[in-house]
Amino acid sequence: MQTCVILNPHAGSVQDVQHVEAAIQRLDGAQLLTTERPGDGLKIAREAIEQGCELVVAAGGDGTI
Repeated sequence: MQTCVILNPHAGSVQDVQHVEAAIQRLDGAQLLTTERPGDGLKIAREAIEQGCELVVAAGGDGTI
């Protein structure tokens, strides 16, 4: 199953981002996608699904979800 994780690197602390990145390494073949500005989360999720991603995980603050 192709997994995509959408991360807002500006939400939370640097340590939070490091924890997410470490968790992604444990998910075989997971792809990390990062947001850059407001509204990116939805756009990135749609594009990931269109490209065959079967599981989309959001990691960030309320704006990401």
